[in-house]
Amino acid sequence: MYVVQYPTRTGMVSVSPKSRVATQTCQYAVVTTQYTLLPARLELATMSKWKGQYDSGRKYLDIWEKEFPWLTKAKGGTESAFCKVCQKILQPRKTTIKLHGDAKEHKVRVGAVSSVRNLFERGGPSRIQTPTDSLKKAELQLAVVVCCHSSIATIDHLSEVIKNNSAGSKLENMRLHRTKCSMLISNVISPSLEEELRKKVNEAKKYCLMVDESTDVSSEKHLCVCVRYYDDAAADVVTAFLGLVSVCDTSGEALFNATKALLDKNGIALENCIGYSSDGANNMTGENNSLWSRIKQVSPNCMKMGCSCHSLALCVQKGFDTLPSSLGFMLHEIPKWFRKSTLRREKYKLLFETMNTGEERDGTPLPFLSLSTTRWLVRGKVIYNILVNWLELKTYFDCAMMEGSHDVRYKARILWDMMRDECNYLYFVFSSPIVTEFERVNSLFQSTNATPSRLLYELDAHFKSLRQRVYNAEGQLLPLEKVDFGVKFMVECKRVQSKGNAEHERVLAVQKRCQSMLIELVDQVKLRLPEKRSLFDGLCKLSPSTILTHLNRPAFKDMPFFHLMEDKLEVCEEQYRKILYHPWVDAFKCDLPDDPVKFWSFVKKYEVENHKPYEELANYALQCLTTPVSNAVLERIFSHVTAVKTKTRNRMNLKMLEAILRVRTTLIVSGKCCKNLEITGDMLEKFSVDMYDHARDPASLEGNDVLDDLY
Repeated sequence: MYVVQYPTRTGMVSVSPKSRVATQTCQYAVVTTQYTLLPARLELATMSKWKGQYDSGRKYLDIWEKEFPWLTKAKGGTESAFCKVCQKILQPRKTTIKLHGDAKEHKVRVGAVSSVRNLFERGGPSRIQTPTDSLKKAELQLAVVVCCHSSIATIDHLSEVIKNNSAGSKLENMRLHRTKCSMLISNVISPSLEEELRKKVNEAKKYCLMVDESTDVSSEKHLCVCVRYYDDAAADVVTAFLGLVSVCDTSGEALFNATKALLDKNGIALENCIGYSSDGANNMTGENNSLWSRIKQVSPNCMKMGCSCHSLALCVQKGFDTLPSSLGFMLHEIPKWFRKSTLRREKYKLLFETMNTGEERDGTPLPFLSLSTTRWLVRGKVIYNILVNWLELKTYFDCAMMEGSHDVRYKARILWDMMRDECNYLYFVFSSPIVTEFERVNSLFQSTNATPSRLLYELDAHFKSLRQRVYNAEGQLLPLEKVDFGVKFMVECKRVQSKGNAEHERVLAVQKRCQSMLIELVDQVKLRLPEKRSLFDGLCKLSPSTILTHLNRPAFKDMPFFHLMEDKLEVCEEQYRKILYHPWVDAFKCDLPDDPVKFWSFVKKYEVENHKPYEELANYALQCLTTPVSNAVLERIFSHVTAVKTKTRNRMNLKMLEAILRVRTTLIVSGKCCKNLEITGDMLEKFSVDMYDHARDPASLEGNDVLDDLY
């Protein structure tokens, strides 16, 4: 027979085994026989075995759910408890459950979800009320405003201010903080907008793909994908942000797999892609082993369009490289001198005001603008700003060379010597109008509303005017004295030559370098833009003035992209014959629009006795007009990435970054403000406790402001 001996203050007390469960004051127990003590190892083994058998016999009690509404029975046929808020399995012991309920982390999570939906699955005596749809809409709109204009951490304080000043209104019941706001943006608003985009692209059937890659502040490389399609509801061609993909390998195969996975995720068939646009990198547009070559295998009729803005910027860069390297040094170092020094800027402003006392020079731009490799329209402005401040800069660096600190005098002397050199001044006078004109044409291709006919005219005019400066009508190179360098440049050349014979030889050398720049620019434009010329030539045939003219009207066989007509070729041809004789002026009840998209949108919806006589031809024309001419939209999206994911928010994960970009770009494309975003029924349906499924992963939330950690 076994006896359990418990130590007490008065001595050892022997208790039968049956009563050991009822004893609560014991600190430890020693199992013995009536006369002999068992070994210590046997004592512990016996106790451990008994405790394991006792714990395994515990059962989950449903009555606990009345006291702990966040509790439920674990799945899988076990008797364990499960916390629905923390997604954690607990032992079926009330003391363990209570300790978990008192934990600080658990209380924070319960507070975040308690205002969303009733957490009871079986009911209880104190049910939590579900928020009304009006309160949900208010919280969704507030989340959109924060998403577009500030860090998500600001909602912690903003919501409390609104709540404290909203007594008697629906907003007094609002409970919106950073966790809930993050979930609304990433798991409610963004998925709803993504699903809406998916439906529109599939309704349009045909679309164009625009792809580019860039690296953010945390050195993470992203592949940005946009789709361009005709939106029937908006009656316009829309370029929409599809998604952002994190990539490590930038080979053609890896980029294709990432793009294909994103399209499959959104239910968009790659076979329906009719156009592809990207920069000129080999992994993007190469003919053999690139992203484009693999898309071509899946969609044989897809057309490749390089980015015209990239091409024009590269033309300027290649042409500028033919000039002396001292010019590039000045373009980088002069703005860099003033970039981070307020004292230097103020000294230059004071010198500028001293040298220009009248109002004649008011409004002259100062030479503080810096070059940027990702901004296509900056080089010309930097050249012009330095040129118009030439005399003031030369005087400033003369003073800085004598009065500056020891570590900057050498650079100031180099810049001063360059500013004194008349040849450098002549190069700036010559290159400034040329680069400015290239950037003016480049800005037209970045416009979202420019018509193909205008782009073709500007491209043709720019190339021909550039070519006739160095070539005659027969295509022969002009002699140096007949080259069109520009009037101002020639006036400055004569001024410098008048100083002596030595300067005369130097000016001739400058003119030869300028001639080589013109030749290089002509060659680069001819090399990089031939396919753009034929592309715009085809799109111009779809303009209203060309389609509805009786003079020099293009034949139907000369129309672009025949493969888009598919099996409706004969129908489109017949409609093309008849559309010329339709009284469209009476149908429009006003002048015909110059914009081909507006014209064909009207033609598509035009009805005669419940019949749309030109619907097939209009569908074909609108699909042709989805052709992208540049990747300017992608560059603007990467600018948003730089603005959103900053040094203090560099822990933001891809899902949150993509959600913020989708909300912002959707508002920009639709022309709406953040406060005017339509809250759809799908958003209200997703606004539930299910949106917190991923909230337990810290990477799914926007990182806290790093500055908070300093205090």
